[in-house]
Amino acid sequence: MNSQNNQPNTIVSKEDEFVIVPTRKYIETSIEEHAKSRNHPDATLTEKGFVILSNVVDSDNEIYAATSKAVKTAYDQANIANQNAINANNNANARLEKSQNGADIPDKMAFVKNIGLTETIEQAKNAATINAIYPVGIVLWFAQNQDPNKLFSGTTWKYIGENKTIRLASPDGSNTLSTGGNDSITLTAAQIPAHSHTFSATTSSFDYGTKVTNIAGDHYHDSGWGESNHSRYGHYDSTRNSYGSGDSDWDNYKFNTSTNGAHQHEVHIGNHAHTVSGTTSSVGNGEVINITNSYVMLMGWYRTA
Repeated sequence: MNSQNNQPNTIVSKEDEFVIVPTRKYIETSIEEHAKSRNHPDATLTEKGFVILSNVVDSDNEIYAATSKAVKTAYDQANIANQNAINANNNANARLEKSQNGADIPDKMAFVKNIGLTETIEQAKNAATINAIYPVGIVLWFAQNQDPNKLFSGTTWKYIGENKTIRLASPDGSNTLSTGGNDSITLTAAQIPAHSHTFSATTSSFDYGTKVTNIAGDHYHDSGWGESNHSRYGHYDSTRNSYGSGDSDWDNYKFNTSTNGAHQHEVHIGNHAHTVSGTTSSVGNGEVINITNSYVMLMGWYRTA
């Protein structure tokens, strides 16, 4: 064996009757040259070899290998579940097996860290936790200006809206995100409670003119003429001063007549009516009623993806 090290590099048969056996020195030299050489085959889906690094994350090229930046960008754009994180870990381990790839990499742990797989696995676990705590459809409230789109990368959130109050939806969720209502109202006549107003007015004037009574009450009176002084109807007036004829009448004595009792006459007016018109006193200004509840302002977001 020792003498074999001093033999020529190869034994060549001129007649093709011998088997060519390389020496140990030849083998060691070839391995050393191979290790230092850049003449390695490109890697394929079935064969190991060298690959070209690339930052592209939206290509289906099977020749290039992703860099750490490409892996991180892919994470930020994807919503990775917990099972996907496990699959990514298994896939990373399989790709780094000696029988498949990385045989000539001196520090395999540094290689894993450099291509970003360590961070990718950790970020995938964090993404799975975010999905479990904040599923699609959940609502988040903030007492300060916060945007969950920036807080939780890889998720999508929409703002609920300004100056809104919350009203619970139906149990089947058929009317979620529907809107309605106002902060103020104006009452209509149909919405005003039943009530009354005081009213005062005067009737229209109507002149019935002069009316005459019916003809009735025909009677007479006893004058008491010829009775003595202080008679039953009166007494004697000695003045005898009557001017009915224009001259003094010295023989015209005055006596009181007899009474015939108190009596009345009827005047028929008949049925009639008066028209009345007017307006009640004016009330109300038609002002808008503010029905805003007592409130506290918060920022609200709901997750859509």
